[in-house]
Amino acid sequence: MNQLTLNRPKENIFRLRSYSIVVDDEHVANLQNNSQQKVLLDSNEATIQAKIGWFGKGSHSKKLQLNEKNELKVNIQGNQFYNKGLVVFFLLLIAEVGSEYLLEGFQTTTSIIHLLTLIVAIYVIYTLTFGKHSWITISEV
Repeated sequence: MNQLTLNRPKENIFRLRSYSIVVDDEHVANLQNNSQQKVLLDSNEATIQAKIGWFGKGSHSKKLQLNEKNELKVNIQGNQFYNKGLVVFFLLLIAEVGSEYLLEGFQTTTSIIHLLTLIVAIYVIYTLTFGKHSWITISEV
């Protein structure tokens, strides 16, 4: 039997939600924020995936194919952009609302803020729809 060590570092995004760990289409564990868990595998080769209940069937990571090793270590975490860069979206949103009142005479600055907010909003919409496989990153250590 092989031992699989699952590691989830401390992160801000999804900190209150657990990741559901699926090995060969079978649920094996729930991984909380800033935790580590060990799972025994029956076979030498396995396909592992992390899922989170999110929009319908749920968002999930891309599948990771594990090779023949006695001890496997896997790191599972939320996408770094969503952990750190999503704050930029909220700052731009605040700037968008504030620019209407504070920067009435500065047309160029207001236009740049509008454009940046639109670009980030389009990216967020893409992420929630077509990019749902990007929410969780899974990698072998």
